[in-house]
Amino acid sequence: MQPCCVRVLLMLAACISGALVARAALAQTACTAADVMSQDPGCPQGSGACSVTKTFQVGDGCVLDFGARALTISGTLDINSGTVTIVAASLTVVPGGFIDGRGNQTAAPDGGMLTIQVTGSLTVQKTSRAAGRLDVSGIDAAGTIVINAGGSVTVAGKLNADNLSRMGDGGTIRITAAADIISLANSSISASGGDQAGFGGGEIDLNAGGKVTLGDAIDVSGSSGGTFNVSAGDAVAMQMANASGTGDGGTGGCVEVQAGTSMQILDQVDTSGSASSTNSGAGSGGVVCVEAQFGDLTVANDVLAEGAAPDGGGGEIDVAAQGSVAVQPRATVSARSNGGQGCGGMLSIAPNLAFSSAALLDASGGAGGGEIDICAGTDVTLSGGLDVSGRSTGGAGGQANVEAGANGPGTLLLQSALDVSGGACDMTNGCGAGGCASLVACNLTVAATGSIRAAGPQGGDNDLTAREQLTILGKVNAAKTTASGTDGLNTLEFPQRKAPKISGSVMPSATMTAWNTCTEELAENCLMPCPTCGDGVVEFPETCDNNVGTPVGCDGCSTACQIESCDDGNVCTIDSCDPRLGCRHVPSALPCAPMPTMAPSPSATQPPLPTPTAGPEVTQTSLPARTAAPTAIPTAAATTTALATATSGPTLTDTPAPEPSVSPTQDPTPPVPGDANCDDQVTAADVSELVTLLASNRPASCGADADQDGVVDSRDIGVTIDLLFGMP
Repeated sequence: MQPCCVRVLLMLAACISGALVARAALAQTACTAADVMSQDPGCPQGSGACSVTKTFQVGDGCVLDFGARALTISGTLDINSGTVTIVAASLTVVPGGFIDGRGNQTAAPDGGMLTIQVTGSLTVQKTSRAAGRLDVSGIDAAGTIVINAGGSVTVAGKLNADNLSRMGDGGTIRITAAADIISLANSSISASGGDQAGFGGGEIDLNAGGKVTLGDAIDVSGSSGGTFNVSAGDAVAMQMANASGTGDGGTGGCVEVQAGTSMQILDQVDTSGSASSTNSGAGSGGVVCVEAQFGDLTVANDVLAEGAAPDGGGGEIDVAAQGSVAVQPRATVSARSNGGQGCGGMLSIAPNLAFSSAALLDASGGAGGGEIDICAGTDVTLSGGLDVSGRSTGGAGGQANVEAGANGPGTLLLQSALDVSGGACDMTNGCGAGGCASLVACNLTVAATGSIRAAGPQGGDNDLTAREQLTILGKVNAAKTTASGTDGLNTLEFPQRKAPKISGSVMPSATMTAWNTCTEELAENCLMPCPTCGDGVVEFPETCDNNVGTPVGCDGCSTACQIESCDDGNVCTIDSCDPRLGCRHVPSALPCAPMPTMAPSPSATQPPLPTPTAGPEVTQTSLPARTAAPTAIPTAAATTTALATATSGPTLTDTPAPEPSVSPTQDPTPPVPGDANCDDQVTAADVSELVTLLASNRPASCGADADQDGVVDSRDIGVTIDLLFGMP
């Protein structure tokens, strides 16, 4: 006789097999919307609302085009591993409704390809007992979900393109909405991969013309982390985003979020690598890049791109905002290496206004510290600490560059520890060395609770430059930590007219340099002054000062007391101004062709204006401590104010614009109607491109005007779909 457990397993297998046969027998088949209408009483013929209440098997390559009808799914559309397109005016997947594109072991192990095209909104609902689901998960590899909506997309239920085995790769979820994208608490949007997958986590892309509000986690983790991208025309508020590596030595993934206005990070964002089971080859940290294009950015929880033990390197975190950036106390922003053999990564923080951090900013490493660059247009307040140290024996300290007042007056207040120190000595790794800390501001204060440490067996460098008042109440230390070591350097620079106030300790004794104050833009060997903006007096380097009190823009004079005009000369943008944030340029919603740009004459004697290129460091940028020699600025730019000089890059290019290559008499080929992406053919990619054009308000091109009525609108989407499938 068979053992009891074997008999039970056989009985269960027989029951499951019988249930699957019964389900297949109950399912209807459909390849068109007409097939559904003829078999489901919830979706009768006509133009009214359609509800799919039954289970349908939908074949590979089928298109269910419900035209201008509102579609509701309470039953099941089983697309297996096939490619299926659904077209409707709107779509609602109610609790218990299911679009099933999961792969299975007996047929095709990969997930399906589901494309949904609606001119209105799409909603995936949920109750406490059931959820609406769109699922293209796979055993070997998950599939793809593409949603293009002319309205908003709201997800309370589940959108999944996950692994169904440890070796399965995550899939792709791509949502484009002309309005908002919203996920609610306890929803699920995931494209995770297995911890033994060949590629790992998948990709999730959210592109909204309006807001993106995420009420629950986004998951693209896997053996190596996947990719999560967000682009919003308005504000972004996000919860957890997991793009970490989970495999043996898996690298972190990439999270890139771009908000058209403001941004809030309310829960952990993680692109960290995973540990190695061997003594080498641990996963490095990934990349986090977040930007608030016209507003403030708040970090209220951890942002991590950490390298794993023993030798995974730290990743990169870039934070930028047209407004201010604030890191709240409970958060940690970290691109550190957690191993003794790894090097720290890089943090780059660049607000156009102020920066404040009440949490730790960490780019430390065992073998060596990385780099932290902070460049703020106005004030910088640091009360949570900066760690760029080399922690292990023989470790080298990294680099910290902090600048306040890059766009005008600004105060730098250090109330915590800034550590670029090096590690101790041992027989195996030798001796460590301190790194470099560079601080620049109008008024620079090291508070009594603040410290700058570049100590080590070989001391490092601390360079403090105040263009107005320098105050040191705390500790500045670049001293050697061993008797046989060498002290580093402390360099203090300040204007002759304002002596520094030093009551704290500076070790070793500092090199003191007093500079004249610049009175004109091209002066050499002097410090730019920081006059009070808002006192009604125009003082160099101000070019205007027409307010008394808090400076405001939009009246011809910016908040930094520079002459301001928000007309960018581009007829394809809508120009506006915010009194605090300054100028804004939004692409026009209407099809638009920019004015042609005339190429310079080869015989012109006036050199072109310089084009600054991005550089790795942020110290002494738009308001340098010592101005450049006159030969560094072309004579054509001599009338530019001091606050408009090159900001970051060392390279200046003067390559003239190329001559047009197309003869004015050339007769261009008429565009192919429906060819929105300009590849001379109508494919499914044109539908996605057209929706993206409408959602992002980008100028239309080629054959985007599919119905040739002179206007690119939602009607062109339906015409393009008809053209795609050969319909008249």
